[in-house]
Amino acid sequence: MSLDIEMRGQTTIYSIAGSLDAACVAQARDLAMDVIATSDGGPQVFDGSGVSFMDSSGLGFLVSMFKQSRSYKRPFALAGLHGQPLETLQYLKIDKVVPNYPDLETALAAVTAQA
Repeated sequence: MSLDIEMRGQTTIYSIAGSLDAACVAQARDLAMDVIATSDGGPQVFDGSGVSFMDSSGLGFLVSMFKQSRSYKRPFALAGLHGQPLETLQYLKIDKVVPNYPDLETALAAVTAQA
């Protein structure tokens, strides 16, 4: 698995397909943190529509992205999480702290409005 990064206007979109687990996070964490730190201040969105499984490493990765984005005063949102990853987020009440939207387009509209 690898972290895909796409620019849409001023917004940076991150996506991973498959499992968001320790092996994936090990490869993606430094890249994501560098991109957040060096982006031009635009919003950041993690598109989780392709994520089928998430372990505690994946959860930590998403929280780290949120915290890093906030430290640089960039809007951040999660989009498209479903199944086990969404259930985990809801069970731990992280969805009450980290903005989470049902799909990418809704998340993009929300973070663009915040920017």
